[in-house]
Amino acid sequence: MRSLVLAILSVGCLTQAALSQTAIAEPQLRASILPLNAGVTVRVAEGGKRGDWQFVRLIADSVTANSKFGPRRIALSDIDTLWVGRGGNARGGIVGAISGGALVSGMMLVLATSTCQASDRCRDEFPKAIALGLSVGGLGGFVVGHAMSSLRPQWKRLYP
Repeated sequence: MRSLVLAILSVGCLTQAALSQTAIAEPQLRASILPLNAGVTVRVAEGGKRGDWQFVRLIADSVTANSKFGPRRIALSDIDTLWVGRGGNARGGIVGAISGGALVSGMMLVLATSTCQASDRCRDEFPKAIALGLSVGGLGGFVVGHAMSSLRPQWKRLYP
C-alpha cells in the first residue's frame, strides 16, 4: 500500500514538472517566433519528425505554415525544435570573389610573364595583369559563389 501511494505521488510530481516545463518553454518559443516574417522558411521538429515549412503567422497557441502539401497548423506545445533557414549567399559570394580573383590574377601574371620579352616593359604589365585578374576573377567568383550558396540554406536554431 505504501509503495502504491509513493508511485502515485511520484507520477503526480513528474506530471507537474512536465507541465511547468511546458509553461516555461511556450513563452520562450513564442518569443523566438514573433520576429519572423511571413514567407520565411522554418524547420520544425515535432515528436521526432522534422519538416520544412513556409511560416505564415502565429495564432494564439499555434503556428500556421505552408508546405507543398498545403497549409497546416502546428500547436506550440508540439514543437520540440525550431530553425530558420537563411541563405549563405553573401558568404558564398565573398569566398568565391576572393578565390576567383586570386586564381585569375595568378593566371594573368603567368601569362604576362610568359609573353614578356624585355624586362623594362614588363614592369608596367604586371599591375595591369593583377588588376584585370582581380576584377574579372573576383566578379566571376562572386557570381558562382553566390549561386552555389543559394542552393543550400544555412539553418539557424531558434528554439530551444
